[in-house]
Amino acid sequence: MLFVPPAAFATLTSTIAAIPSFQQKIGDATWLASGSSVVALAISPEQLDLLLPPLIVQVGASPPFALSLPATESYLIWAHDGKGGYYYFPGIASNASLGGLVDLGNAVMRSYLTVFDRENGRVGFAQAKPCP
Repeated sequence: MLFVPPAAFATLTSTIAAIPSFQQKIGDATWLASGSSVVALAISPEQLDLLLPPLIVQVGASPPFALSLPATESYLIWAHDGKGGYYYFPGIASNASLGGLVDLGNAVMRSYLTVFDRENGRVGFAQAKPCP
């Protein structure tokens, strides 16, 4: 899981919610921070990713590694509605049990294989492929 402090969560949600295409399609920072709201849209995750910016997560400092995550693989989770449309849920949430840190892992872990090399202090990410 990826965690960020509460101040970073507030910055992240307000920055995303200030994007005009996000406001038009999804809503505001309150919706994004709710963790339980849902929005039904007729556009696919691929189409929504073209309208919204990716979330770029920098891991480490020397040398830094930047992981660029499309909206529907980071701050939005999606599901088919069974009628040709899609449901979208917030993909980030504040976690009070972890001292208010924010969990970004849910959506990320659905889209990427993550390998932890504890011996060498490294982590690696690879794009996951859906089961046939």
